[in-house]
Amino acid sequence: MSKLNKFRRNPERFFADSRFKTLRRLGLAFRPLTSTAIFRFWIRDPIWALADSNRPLLGRLGRGYLARVRVRRLQMLAEQGHPLITLVMAAFNAEQTIADAIRSLQEQTYKHWELVVVDDKSVDRTASIVEQMVATDSRIRLIRQPVNRGAASARNRGLAEAQGAYITFHDADDRSHPLRLELQLEALLANPSVVVCVCNSQREDGHRRPV
Repeated sequence: MSKLNKFRRNPERFFADSRFKTLRRLGLAFRPLTSTAIFRFWIRDPIWALADSNRPLLGRLGRGYLARVRVRRLQMLAEQGHPLITLVMAAFNAEQTIADAIRSLQEQTYKHWELVVVDDKSVDRTASIVEQMVATDSRIRLIRQPVNRGAASARNRGLAEAQGAYITFHDADDRSHPLRLELQLEALLANPSVVVCVCNSQREDGHRRPV
């Protein structure tokens, strides 16, 4: 990992691991700043931070740039024929979260996907909730495990059923940003030698507050 990437991903670790004493001291001095979510946001995603700025001019500049980038991205996806993405979701007793998780996928800007939900012998309403959503969205499929075998087995079953050119996972208690699939697919198509793509994540409590 380059020093720049290390700084962007984990600025606290970057300072702490430096062989220069001055940088290590700077890291200690600025630790309260570098550990804040707003600092990490600006370092990792400066254009997105600019677009979210509450200053009108800065916000317009950031959003204008992102809009131009997205036009080029959509053109590239169209040229590539909008390949199918399979999302595999292992679920066990997830009645409290699974509907929200699936809705976050239905809100994706990239629409050419299928969702394979593997219910791992839940004893709550998980399967019936998914069945209701299957009835209104043909992209969703439900597979029921005959016995509870654990998340790994459920994911493997989902992989066996996948029909997409690209495959990703989505937990039954996760929500995805609306641009997630579009951005990750763009990264893979733009770099044919790359076989795996990851994205940023944020932990939230039951009230959707960052933790």
